Order: sequence, then structure tokens, then C-alpha cells
Amino acid sequence: MPSMLESAVASFRIGGHVRQRGRFVANQLHGAGEARRYELRAGGLPVLLRHGTVDVFTFDEVFHRRLYEPPRPVAEALSRTAAPRVVDLGANIGLFGAWVLSRQAGARIVAYEPDPDNAAMHRELIALSGRGDAWRLVEACAGARAGEVWFRPGLESASHVVGAGADGAIRRPVVDALPDCEGADLVKIDIEGGEWEILQDPRLASARAVVLEHHPDGCPGDDPRATARRLLGERGFDVLPGAEAADGIGMLWGVRSVDVPSDLGG
Repeated sequence: MPSMLESAVASFRIGGHVRQRGRFVANQLHGAGEARRYELRAGGLPVLLRHGTVDVFTFDEVFHRRLYEPPRPVAEALSRTAAPRVVDLGANIGLFGAWVLSRQAGARIVAYEPDPDNAAMHRELIALSGRGDAWRLVEACAGARAGEVWFRPGLESASHVVGAGADGAIRRPVVDALPDCEGADLVKIDIEGGEWEILQDPRLASARAVVLEHHPDGCPGDDPRATARRLLGERGFDVLPGAEAADGIGMLWGVRSVDVPSDLGG
């Protein structure tokens, strides 16, 4: 367990990305669980966070550790587009969408989030941002075909599809997300094992870039990272490395071959 001093230092560091740093630190140290509103220091967009939950860890990943910082060819391609189309599969409470808009105010975002609590916060964030004309939330699981699944909500960023009758499971709709992905400038996929069906769908090949968090659940091969690399390659992407974690979880970027300089490919 981190000491109080270590927690305060970490909170001060992470809180530097919002304009209300002092309030952020105090709320984080007291573990206030209800959603609190802040404005990003870069651009002033609102964010909502539940202290004492994984929300702050996700905020740290996105805004401080910059895990979604795009490789050079993706960044350059996005910067040349006044209104890039971004698809966020596994959108949680909307932090990735806020990060995208803080970097490129003209972006258009379609977000998919099936967990009712996360979706409610995401919906509120869109309203607070005043960007409802360009930021659309689909309250459903993202898949490659329409249907319905059993889903375990209430696990914050780890909510996921489960087997029928699992403890705490509810029925949630699945929406075919590939029509939104077709021709998108960037598709972010973090859906706790639901990614494999989408990666195997040929319609993903028309997206310009993909950032993927791969998981062992549902993987059609023995090695999730190698399988993800293979499937992205089969869809016509060059694969660039992202963060790697243990137990088959990690990140990869897939970039259209035409956009990748020779010194960055492979």
C-alpha cells in the first residue's frame, strides 16, 4: 500500500492535467466515490471522475502516461484532417473522447459503451462538453453483427461479456460497429476480449489507423499479441508497437501501409 505522502505526490502529479488541481488532490486522498467535474488544463474541456475507483487510473493512462499518444504517421495523418472521424469501442466514461477533442477540436467521435453506469457518465460528459453535434454515444456492446449478450456491469473499465446466468449479469444489445469503423481515421478498440470478432472482419480494413488493447479472453490463438499482430496484418495494416503488459494484455497500433515511413514499419 502506498503511504499518504506517496498518494499525495501521485495525486498532485496526475491532478496537474486539470485546472482544479487542489480539489482533485483533496478528493483523491479522501476517496470521494461520486462523480466530480473538472476542466482539462489543455483546452478546458470537462471530465468526470469517480475518485476511489479505476477512473483516476484510466485518467492517468490517457492524460499523464499518454498511452494513446499516436505514432508519427498517425499523428501526421490526423493533423492533416480538419475533422477526423474517430471511433471509440469500449468508451467507458469518455476520457479517450475528451483527450481526442483536447488535441483536435474538430474531431467527430462515435463511442460505444454498454455498461449503464459508465454510459450515464459518458452521456453527461457529452452534454457538459457542448459537443453533442460531433460526439455520439451508442449504449451497446460493439460487435461485428447485431444481437444480444449477457454482460457483467458495475466493474468500471473491466465490465465485460459473460456466460448466460453469470452472477450479476444483465442482457445488453450488441450493435454492428463496422459501418462506423469503415473509412474512419482512427479506431480505438478496448472491449475486454470482444475485439477478436472485429479484428477478423474484413470491413475493418478500410479504417486508416487502429489502436488496440488486446486481451486473452476469446483469443483465437495461443498468443494474444502475436494473434493480434497477425489479424491486423491480414486487414492490411502495418503494426507498430504500443504498451505491453503481462498475461496477454497489451497495446498495438495498426496503420495503413501507405502512411508508414520505412523506418517505422514492421
